[in-house]
Amino acid sequence: MEDKILSTLIAKGYKGTDKLSIQSFSVATISNLHDKQALLGADFNVVLLSPSTTALVSFGLDKIKSFAEGVGVSIGGSAGIDASFIKLAHDAGLLVHGYTFSKTGTTAADEYARFFGWGLDGVFSNHSDLAITARDAFDTAQISEPGTSALMGLGLAATAGLADGVIAYEGGWPGADTFASCE
Repeated sequence: MEDKILSTLIAKGYKGTDKLSIQSFSVATISNLHDKQALLGADFNVVLLSPSTTALVSFGLDKIKSFAEGVGVSIGGSAGIDASFIKLAHDAGLLVHGYTFSKTGTTAADEYARFFGWGLDGVFSNHSDLAITARDAFDTAQISEPGTSALMGLGLAATAGLADGVIAYEGGWPGADTFASCE
């Protein structure tokens, strides 16, 4: 099965730098995909799925990192994603995706905001329009005016020749931080 997936993606022009993740609940499948794609010169993100954070931690997040870029975990139930699991997975170098977001309306916005606030990297949603709207709202809420003012001030200082080699940071969406350099 892994050979067919990889050959089809490569034949269709995908190389692994695309916004594409291959996911499976099978450790063997994800591990095989990891190994086989390297032989084909591809580099797709592979994600190990599990209904339980407990199972992933017991298996070993560092071990998972040796063959996967991320984990996908249920957002529901007693063993679903929480802030502490996201931190553990990030500390192991893994991305974390939550599944399946299915609420609508205000309830959905609150649910997305909670998970994004914990540092969730991606979502599987039955309503992609709501997921994108919630992500954009979260991004907007993360940009603070003092940071924007500080960057503007550094830009003015650089223009005036007052700053040399100063680097300023303004936080944004996790994993998409922005930096400004005044040389």
